Amino acid sequence: MAWERLRKLMAELHHRQERSRLWRIARRLDTVALTAGDDDDDPLVPEDFLVPESRAGSHFLGFYSEPGIEYGLKAYGIWERMEDAAPSGRLEVQILDTCDRLQRLRVVDAGDGELVGELRAGFEWRDQRQWLYVDWILSQRPGAPFPPERPPLPGQEHPGGGIGRELMEVVLIMGHRLHCEGLVGRPAYFHNAVLYRIHFGFAEAAAEGRYRAIRDAWEASGLSLGEASWAILNGRLLDPDGQEVRWDPAIMLAPLVPAAEFETEEWEEEAERRRRELSFRIVRAEVQSTT
Repeated sequence: MAWERLRKLMAELHHRQERSRLWRIARRLDTVALTAGDDDDDPLVPEDFLVPESRAGSHFLGFYSEPGIEYGLKAYGIWERMEDAAPSGRLEVQILDTCDRLQRLRVVDAGDGELVGELRAGFEWRDQRQWLYVDWILSQRPGAPFPPERPPLPGQEHPGGGIGRELMEVVLIMGHRLHCEGLVGRPAYFHNAVLYRIHFGFAEAAAEGRYRAIRDAWEASGLSLGEASWAILNGRLLDPDGQEVRWDPAIMLAPLVPAAEFETEEWEEEAERRRRELSFRIVRAEVQSTT
């Protein structure tokens, strides 16, 4: 338990400087510029945002306009880095599915339409409180080759854009700006859960303990994170009886307000108890093929 707390503290300290920079920028952003469209003479303001009928139309999550997204990404210093990832060096913002539960915010190459970044998100109510459900975050360099030392991770079609941490921080800022209790997500792959750990924890202590047991198996395997994620996806995570253990994309939460915090002492004790109960191992591909 003490090791886990120390690990989280060190991770928090490692990212605090960058996080502080982005949140400082966020406090200076102009709300009108974030919400106004090209032909919008009456943009949303915070008071209007609280009225349900105002949260509609072409705005992402009922708030961010396409020009507003570009304005914000430029202020954060992310837009230029995404331009570097675009084959033509020019970008276009697209907001889609605004009438659906999950909306799509896409940043594409303005020349050939190749996807450079994408966020799929929507609102979710938990215990009568609004959370921001994040279904998918993508940053990539379309057309670029994967370097030999960094082969594709599960779910990757192109190399990453190198701004994943910043984008996650921006999504946290979005949730805060939209008065959400926090973020909700389901990590599709093991490596997603590992990378989300700086902000997220599994809502259920039992799921947290299971994740820690799988992480222990990864650390004991000597595999890279990508190799371990592929191994788990391909059925090479085994229990003591040699039975395959599948990855379970359980709910993870990233609280944004003190009232939403859930990692109590009892939660931590239950997570560690569950971790000690489980024993997994990851079998290397060359070993499995001979059995």
